[in-house]
Amino acid sequence: MRLDGYGLFVKDMPAMIRFYRDVLGFENKEDENTSNVYLLKDGTLFCFIEEKILKSAQAKNTSIHKRPLTLCAGC
Repeated sequence: MRLDGYGLFVKDMPAMIRFYRDVLGFENKEDENTSNVYLLKDGTLFCFIEEKILKSAQAKNTSIHKRPLTLCAGC
């Protein structure tokens, strides 16, 4: 089985983007100043979502996962 995409909740979006783009060589699909960013590497899509969105959803008791890391196939 191959995962096509990953979703990660992050605290510092600009720092995370710079690391994945500049150090690991990911292709950035979005601006750094957004609440969720998509990066691509070797056909795998990574979605970074600001942790504050998760906390806000949890406070509202929505269906977003309550774990800090979410993996999904075919995102």
